[in-house]
Amino acid sequence: MTQTHGQQQFTFFNAHYDTYCYLPLLGFLSFNNEPEQYLVTALLRPGNATEKTGVVVGLLERLVGLVRTAFPQATIKLRLDGGFAYPQMFDYLDSVPRLEYVCGLAKNAVLGRKAEPLLVAARKLAQQTNNSARVFGECRYQAQSWERPRRVIIKAEIVYNLRGEPKDNPRFVVTNQRQTPKFIYKKAYCSRGEIENRIKELHHGLELDRTSCPRFWANQFRVLLTAAAYAQLSLKPPPVPPFAALSDSRPLNS
Repeated sequence: MTQTHGQQQFTFFNAHYDTYCYLPLLGFLSFNNEPEQYLVTALLRPGNATEKTGVVVGLLERLVGLVRTAFPQATIKLRLDGGFAYPQMFDYLDSVPRLEYVCGLAKNAVLGRKAEPLLVAARKLAQQTNNSARVFGECRYQAQSWERPRRVIIKAEIVYNLRGEPKDNPRFVVTNQRQTPKFIYKKAYCSRGEIENRIKELHHGLELDRTSCPRFWANQFRVLLTAAAYAQLSLKPPPVPPFAALSDSRPLNS
């Protein structure tokens, strides 16, 4: 979210953030177990943008196509925040060969009931140790708007507030991966925390939220300039060959 001020085009009030804003969409790419995350897309959206417009699926389809062209035999692993958990997105993801995904899913009454047995076990562990405890599990779940059931990973966690009182903290993730629930949640899904750090760098280091132009496309251009600057700063210089220092230290022939 980038807060807006004044008469910027397509700025709208967003009830979730309780302010007038734009909603930039940022996508990052990484390779295997390498720690680097590369910014590959930066799209500015109006403050009232919803995922159901199809813009995100269209952009993702283009990105997946580019990655598949460059790496035809690779398995693409996609991690999505809970805001992207809607039927059109899952229908697209399930249609792409060799694509594995994990996507956050908001809690509801049905998922709450499915998580309750795991929460009971987590409460017993918390009482035994007087510390936070978590238990992982899974279920098959089909929302009313879904055409078929999907695998949902459950993290049933008990945490303690500042007053030392236990509190339920269940979390849910939709996936088509086959690993254990604990592996999927901790290794595949929670790795998004590093992406949050990259987003903070864009906001606080390169001023991604400097979108104060009256016209929307001018602000989109500013976002692209910020993304280009970030990409340049992220590039690492090539390693210096061992012989380079030796050759530089040789005396010049007279």
